[in-house]
Amino acid sequence: LINNNSLYDFYCNHFSELQNFKRFTDKSLQNFVFMDFIISIFPKAKFIHCTRDIKENIIGIFKQQFDNVPWAHTIEDILEYTDEYLKLMKILNKKYKTNILEINYSNLITNKEKETKKLFNFLNLKWSNKIFDFSTKSFFTNTSSKHQIKEGINKKHLNKYYDYYFVLDKFKEKYSWLDL
Repeated sequence: LINNNSLYDFYCNHFSELQNFKRFTDKSLQNFVFMDFIISIFPKAKFIHCTRDIKENIIGIFKQQFDNVPWAHTIEDILEYTDEYLKLMKILNKKYKTNILEINYSNLITNKEKETKKLFNFLNLKWSNKIFDFSTKSFFTNTSSKHQIKEGINKKHLNKYYDYYFVLDKFKEKYSWLDL
């Protein structure tokens, strides 16, 4: 019974601090599940689909111990959720080609200028090499990675969990994407 305009108004009023911003970022892990809904309210919404070695994601999620994320407490649940995520993202990437840009973490680390230019172009923003100066206090973030952001783009977290990949070996038969 609620139309998209009233949902848009509700969202903007509920998050009144967003009224001062032309753009904002929501890093919620579950955004991909609501992509159809979000795009119905915000047709110009852009999604940056950040990817990295899937094994890094799985072990990182397990290690983080997200208390409020029910599927993140066992490796088995994380793998099942990841499998569904990969299936859905395959569909969404086809359906919303102009709304989604995939940025691969390894590519960003090894070629940060090229990848950030691609990102800025997608977002219709003017690129400047000043974006690599993370000493500025002119940005706001309220995420679990806020301290990591200030470190800048670096190789520190590339293959961070490599020594733990063996934990996933017994699941390779069920999830062929673990072999990639």
